Amino acid sequence: MSNVLVTGGAGSMGRLVSEKLINDGHQVNIFDLPQANYEGFDTSKTKIFKGNLNDSSIEESIMGVDTVIHLAAISNESGNGKKASEA
Repeated sequence: MSNVLVTGGAGSMGRLVSEKLINDGHQVNIFDLPQANYEGFDTSKTKIFKGNLNDSSIEESIMGVDTVIHLAAISNESGNGKKASEA
């Protein structure tokens, strides 16, 4: 099987994709924000990387991967409780 990086891998959609990949036998690197919920991941088949796509913290997570699935997104850009499209 392959090594896959899932950005946003601890989020709602990212968790579903990550768990499917893990169950299919892939080694999964999960990259998400430090405050994301990482509970429940099988650490024998996953590597957790905490950081922000806006800095160099992504670099270590991408080493040795065959595929990147990019699901990281800004869900509340304004920080005021409104969706980014409403800000």
